[in-house]
Amino acid sequence: MSVQPRKLSEELDQWLLNGGWLVTSSERAARFIASEFNRARRDEGLAVWQNPDIFSWPSFLLQLWHILTEHAQSPDSRMVLSSAQEIAIWEGILAASGSHAAILTGPRHHLATLAAEAHRLLAAYAPHMLAPQQRLGWQNDAGQMSRWLAEFDSYCAKNDLLSAARLPLEILSALEQSQASIDSLPPIKLHGFDRFEPMQHTLLEAIGKWTIVESPPREAHVAFHQAPDSVAELKACVLWCSAQLQANPGARLLVLTNDVATRRGEFERAFARWLQPPISPAIEFSLGVPLASLPLVRAAMLLLRWLSTPLAEYEVDWLFASGFATVGNEEREGALSLMRELRQRQRQQPEWQIQQFLLAARSLRPEMRAWCGRTEAVRVLFRGRTNNQRLSPREWSERLLGLLDAFAWPGGMPLSSANFQARQRFEQLIEGTAALGFDGRKVAWSDYMPALKEQLAESLFAAESSDAPILIAGPAEAAGLSADAIWMLGAEEGSWPASGSTNPLLPFEVQQKASMPHASAAVDWHLAQKITGRIVASAPVVYFSCATLRETEERKPSRLIEQFAGAAERLPSNLIATAEDALFVESIEENRCVPFEMPTERGGASLLSEQSQCPFKAFAVRRMNALGWDEATPGFTPLEKGNLLHAILRAIWDGKANGGLSGSADLLELIGERKGSANLEHFVRRHVREQLAYGINSSMRERILPELVEIEEGRLVRIITEWLLYESHRIHFEVVAREMGCTVEISGLTLNLRIDRVDKMSDGTLLVIDYKSGLASCKEWELPRPEDVQLPLYAAFGTTAMQPGQGGEATIGGLAFAKLGAGTTSFEGRLRDAKSQLLPTLKGNSALVRSPLTENDLSLWKTAIEKLAADFLRGKAEVDPADPEKTCAHCNLQVLCRRQEAVAITEDPTENDGDMEGGDGNENE
Repeated sequence: MSVQPRKLSEELDQWLLNGGWLVTSSERAARFIASEFNRARRDEGLAVWQNPDIFSWPSFLLQLWHILTEHAQSPDSRMVLSSAQEIAIWEGILAASGSHAAILTGPRHHLATLAAEAHRLLAAYAPHMLAPQQRLGWQNDAGQMSRWLAEFDSYCAKNDLLSAARLPLEILSALEQSQASIDSLPPIKLHGFDRFEPMQHTLLEAIGKWTIVESPPREAHVAFHQAPDSVAELKACVLWCSAQLQANPGARLLVLTNDVATRRGEFERAFARWLQPPISPAIEFSLGVPLASLPLVRAAMLLLRWLSTPLAEYEVDWLFASGFATVGNEEREGALSLMRELRQRQRQQPEWQIQQFLLAARSLRPEMRAWCGRTEAVRVLFRGRTNNQRLSPREWSERLLGLLDAFAWPGGMPLSSANFQARQRFEQLIEGTAALGFDGRKVAWSDYMPALKEQLAESLFAAESSDAPILIAGPAEAAGLSADAIWMLGAEEGSWPASGSTNPLLPFEVQQKASMPHASAAVDWHLAQKITGRIVASAPVVYFSCATLRETEERKPSRLIEQFAGAAERLPSNLIATAEDALFVESIEENRCVPFEMPTERGGASLLSEQSQCPFKAFAVRRMNALGWDEATPGFTPLEKGNLLHAILRAIWDGKANGGLSGSADLLELIGERKGSANLEHFVRRHVREQLAYGINSSMRERILPELVEIEEGRLVRIITEWLLYESHRIHFEVVAREMGCTVEISGLTLNLRIDRVDKMSDGTLLVIDYKSGLASCKEWELPRPEDVQLPLYAAFGTTAMQPGQGGEATIGGLAFAKLGAGTTSFEGRLRDAKSQLLPTLKGNSALVRSPLTENDLSLWKTAIEKLAADFLRGKAEVDPADPEKTCAHCNLQVLCRRQEAVAITEDPTENDGDMEGGDGNENE
């Protein structure tokens, strides 16, 4: 059904032209009607006209109060408190009360907000309870609230302050003394009120000359549809909006939902994807977002917080990526490059002190010299002028703005219109915090910043209306708005009527007797009934919808909506998205290959493993430098633990001349000196302590607590001692190479390798060993797409670079993982004859015995590795994971390959936290 463009009713338009007052239920409704009034004047060809007298209810009360106090014989000098000022008073009362819930800043602010709301409810619904003698029977939390309220009243009386919640009572009292001033007011119309609170109605009756704007009777087309789930419901709404706008491009549509705040992103994506034809801007929201959540504001708050407390590394990352903390692209790119380089050098930190970060930036990035200079100047200014000072909120607001200017926030880039408005709103709020000093209080920086943070979280920001054709709002927020057509989602039992909780600081019986919000199901039902009736009267076309399944819970259609629209029906075919409509990713066959122009690559084993796992992964990591980063932790990372283990084992097998061991004979001699493992443990502990003392860089030492170093020492001693005892049962062997670096050429690709260890066994053949402290399996070598080619690569190519004294003339007798870990001490791999070469105690059903190594295995691995190297060199880079579930689950390149947008990937919840290195031992040095 098509709709006709709406405009302000002639009656209301004429009322405003004649100078009448209009009072709306919300600021949004006041702005909406003012916008429609101004639109009508422009349509008349006028260039100048008088602003209409349109007030929201709070501004109407203030206007009445000013008129009454101006005409009073003895002017009232009390200051009317803003919401932030009143909550500040409540916070002070709570802090002085000794309540456990008021010790921390966050809970204290929340409790103060509840107390302020309880006070407002009493003033609006049960004003007689404001008298202390009426609250004598209150107990528990309500009794505490009664005492706090008495202190609040005393504080306000002492300091000539007046809560905005008491304005209707005070106006009624003033009217008795100055009725003449009210008689001079113009007539008043009220618009958009779904209900009147008792004090609102009492005040209006005392004023006397008011009427309600009545919606003209109309025959609205009302429908109620049921969708299978919430996704289908939202898609149907978008398709409906598309049809309405195609039929009438000038139409204004209103989409209503109870959960607009939590589903904002979902709505934005749905309308961007499904609205046809695409419109920009297509939608706007009546409810803004918290000012604190805006990137520009968040960057400012992070900069200010960094002056006194460290920032988490991910916060520093975000700060520089935002572009609001640096001036110009060169400075921004320098900061981002610095973060990458710090991680490449293994200097990441869980938290960065600002001075610590400045030292790193100066030493590594010359292009950040200007940033460092500004930041150091701000840091010195902050420390010299804020430490241990207690200033008024006005003084803090001025200093805070000065600090941001010194930081050059919000950067040197031109601001978009929305960001420009956000900056203005943020600076206005900072300047507004000066009003918190209304009672002459002085606070420390540590008290001022949390108060500012709370105000930012509670202050909603919405950019100026973009005149989008679709407005998304909540049912209650839409009071006073009209549209050409309306769609309301979420009309299910349990969602509509909407339910809520009562105020925990007021006795339930008081709330129930006064019919306060959510005090009974009947109250909620009556309000929802009024709102539904108003919605139906606000447009000629009104659709309601519900979902059979919402968040895994089955729902029934709302009985209240059925009273207005009849039983819910299935969605019509034109509101159901087809399979063709659902296509979002277009697949394009890409067969071009770009050869690799730098045929020398460090860390070859992992390169070829990546090429086997998924050619695109090797291309992205090796040629696009698309590296993932492990989050910095207060303790050792898996990589650092692996590197430590490698270094200790290298020192242990460094030969007797260097204080280590050369082979099994030395190991047996060490254990046998005292006929036990005590001497072995002492030997291991010495090597562990030496490595922990001299093998940890300064960045790690700053990050890792001494207690964690001690714990890691005990862990390393335990697993290495256990491993050496296990190796003591081996058939005679000699360690001929450890951490051996070598360079090999495969199919024209030059690779730098590092082999953990090579043993010469009793039969003269070589055993290639790779240390693993976590999950590892020789199944990873299986052809044709091996997941890990590290040991096959070493066996087929790495040992050819060994010198004759290292066993270079010997053949490969086996390759195995040395699995060091709690309960996993063992060898796993392939040997020609494991019982005669490795461990005589192996059973016949052991995997080492059942799957012997053959020359054919080595030949097939060599051929496969040569093909992988050739494929990488010629630029083979298609997105082709060998095992999509496993390969893609642990890959961080989805944003580049975008495979997940076309194919559903089942996530693997397991995490491999035991791989000690990302391939070769030298890759991350």
